[in-house]
Amino acid sequence: MRMSVRLSLPREVDSVPAVRRLLRSALAVQQVNRDAGDDLEIAISEACANVVRHAAGAETFEVSL
Repeated sequence: MRMSVRLSLPREVDSVPAVRRLLRSALAVQQVNRDAGDDLEIAISEACANVVRHAAGAETFEVSL
């Protein structure tokens, strides 16, 4: 099965857990190994947090899974 998700989110702190929850759900549907899923969740959380923290002037950001 192949799944593709593209999100446009507001650049705010509350967007980070929303992305994490969506990723977790997508990984469960794809039956991804829990350890690999945990690593992906950390990586996407850090990437989104960096955007929220450092992308001054941007109102939104995009995430593709």
